[in-house]
Amino acid sequence: MKYDYLIANSGLFLKSVKITLFLLVFFSLQSCGEEEYYGIELIEEIPKDNGIVLSDSTNNKNDSIQTPDKDSSNGSGERKYLIIEQYTTNSIKHQSAACYGDYAFFVTEGMKQVEMFNMRTNHTIFVFSQESIGQASIYHSNQSCFGAAKYDPNDPFPLLYVSVFQSKNRCSTLVYRILPNWNDSTNEYDSFSIELVQRIYYPTVSDTNALYNVNTVVDIHNNCIYTYSRNNNSNADNYLKCRISKFPLPDAHSGNVTFENNEILDSFELNVFAANMQGAALDGNYLYIGRGYPGAGYVYLYIIDLSEKRIKYTVDLLNNGFYEEPEGVYFYNGILYVSTAIRNVYQFIINTEASNAKAISIPFDFD
Repeated sequence: MKYDYLIANSGLFLKSVKITLFLLVFFSLQSCGEEEYYGIELIEEIPKDNGIVLSDSTNNKNDSIQTPDKDSSNGSGERKYLIIEQYTTNSIKHQSAACYGDYAFFVTEGMKQVEMFNMRTNHTIFVFSQESIGQASIYHSNQSCFGAAKYDPNDPFPLLYVSVFQSKNRCSTLVYRILPNWNDSTNEYDSFSIELVQRIYYPTVSDTNALYNVNTVVDIHNNCIYTYSRNNNSNADNYLKCRISKFPLPDAHSGNVTFENNEILDSFELNVFAANMQGAALDGNYLYIGRGYPGAGYVYLYIIDLSEKRIKYTVDLLNNGFYEEPEGVYFYNGILYVSTAIRNVYQFIINTEASNAKAISIPFDFD
């Protein structure tokens, strides 16, 4: 089994391997039914230099993670588990996802299609298809999320933010108004249209700001934008390192906005490669980001503490039997969902019981 983190205590490492292998074999023999279940340990990182890099500095170009030498139950003795359950396989092959109310929206490459999906009834409402929505040069669409503001107070949905990669020098986010049509006879939406109302341009990329391949997550409670990006200059010391930056959230009625470096409110770097990092959702001070694909030999879910400016937990999905590429990350009814490249959507549920024999359940601490 391949591990992408460092274990300070070799005895603990060997014990962890034995336990993990036992659980993998034991529960895989007891799995049944069409649905797949996974329970995966969250590894809290012990960061070097407090995990905060406020300026560009020389870092090891390999991911560096250490596990704490402590018991995996919390102070009350309650043991918790992360259970991953397949939720649906009805979505289109997409690049990102966002959710508001009971409705998830799956966005394909270049926004050629956008699917409206009812999470409550588990079925597709409508797929909006257009060769290119709003702009002819859209590339990727690796990140989608909803903001808090509605373009019009009577709109049923707030604004949708879709991150795109425009050129080698400057990235942008497209801001869309979703206009659905309500069908009184079915008591459901039956179609929708999309209107581009704003484009947010980020500062020209440099080694210092590392704003290459920018992806936007809106903080609806603090009226700001968080971005995750990287430096794509292979000669730079911070090559491919993930950069988290904070910008003010523009009023969508103000027209197109172009940010410059002096408008960055905050920025910090993580000691982890940002290649294949896509799909993110914000919950309080925690930013959840997916990364990797099986062909690259790694699939992770990172949980980043924005207050401490570090990766709080790393979920090694691939080495625990999750063989899919994360694309979209969003919350619905307080539960984290991860959609994947082969049209599957999974629930990530924190559970306090290990009675489900279908689950490979490894206990962990989660504060």
